[in-house]
Amino acid sequence: MNRDILLLLIFSVIFSLGCTNLDLGGLNFEDLMLPECSEVELTVPPVDVESLYGIRALGKLNPPEHSLPTKHVYFQMEDINPEGYELVSPGNVRLKEITVNRNLEQGIEDYGIRFDLCKDVYGYFLHLDTLSSEIENLLNYDNCQQQGDKYVYCRVDLNYWVNAGDVLGTVGVDASVFDFGMRDSRVHLNFANPDRYSDNAVTTVCGLDYFDEETKAILYDKLLRNVEPLCGEVMQDVPGTLQGNWFYGNITADSPDTWDQEMTFIHDDMDYSKGIIGIGGVFTYPDKWYYNITHSGLFNREPSEVTPDGSIYCYEGEWNSGRIIVQLMNETAIQIEHHEDSYCDETVSFEDPVIYYR
Repeated sequence: MNRDILLLLIFSVIFSLGCTNLDLGGLNFEDLMLPECSEVELTVPPVDVESLYGIRALGKLNPPEHSLPTKHVYFQMEDINPEGYELVSPGNVRLKEITVNRNLEQGIEDYGIRFDLCKDVYGYFLHLDTLSSEIENLLNYDNCQQQGDKYVYCRVDLNYWVNAGDVLGTVGVDASVFDFGMRDSRVHLNFANPDRYSDNAVTTVCGLDYFDEETKAILYDKLLRNVEPLCGEVMQDVPGTLQGNWFYGNITADSPDTWDQEMTFIHDDMDYSKGIIGIGGVFTYPDKWYYNITHSGLFNREPSEVTPDGSIYCYEGEWNSGRIIVQLMNETAIQIEHHEDSYCDETVSFEDPVIYYR
């Protein structure tokens, strides 16, 4: 039976029974009609794999916006294409939301699409250059907000089903990279302090894992990471050690207003043998510090081996100026400082440290 007809019948029965104020726990009837997740898969690569250079795994850092590990993968096309590459629906999914960012100075628009695969899983694409005419015709731009003098942000709610392979729009016109992320409400990542994180963060999964086995193998072959897990990691916290995410003040993770107050000590998403410090700001300028990990002493120490032992640990980046010194005050607080013109030696000490917390 046609989905719209079935919904109409359900509504008719409910209203005939006088249940106009039925409490569905925040769900609407369209949500109830989503399939069970055990019954569906994504089946089509979102872009032509022959035009795809590679896929950057979860966990990339790009301060200040991504001072913590990024919660989506990056599809990197072979090159910028003035005509654009077709982006297609990876499965039979419901389009739930379209977002539009308008750059008033440059006269360009950047689109995002959120889609529901099933009752517990949704995905999204960011940084589309155009939308298909079919989707464009569905939109109204009543819900728009001016953001400063440069940007206008719009959001349009939808309830529109598309089939696997249907064209959604184009990517690769202005940049060769676009984002693909997925969330699964059945998953909960074990961050050291889960109260810092929204449901959006703790339910992050690798979207490639929701394709059928044949398509998943094709996409996994395009991953640019060569260590397990091949699709990367968002959560690298190791409680009681330096490794993982840290925050200046009582903030919520991944809020654009407080990106500069986040930092992390993790392993690089591409080369797991390297350590990387992601810095949003506060104690020094936004940056990322790559360093060669050691497993003894106080210099460039493996972050999961740094504990509240009273020692001051010192880090030098491969291309960065100066040194970063850090000490675990206890299992949930560190003091940290950047010295611009000094390098690691046995005389390091704090002058005016900044305190970060789990």
